Amino acid sequence: MAAKIGDGCINCGMCHQKCPYGAIEEGGVDWLDENREIQEAISMDHYFVIPWKCKNCGKCVRTCPIDNIVME
Repeated sequence: MAAKIGDGCINCGMCHQKCPYGAIEEGGVDWLDENREIQEAISMDHYFVIPWKCKNCGKCVRTCPIDNIVME
């Protein structure tokens, strides 16, 4: 399971700054999977969580000013 950022994201970047695992990327940014292979951005419009990096610590959930992040 990993956190998920909803479509209502306002792109404030607070979750990205607070994630101790570097699991949150800006919309439109390609990312590396566990095998170090490039994957396309999960979202083009807003921040997104890289599932394999997320450790379910919940810091992003507590940081989001609009309560737009949920733990799946």
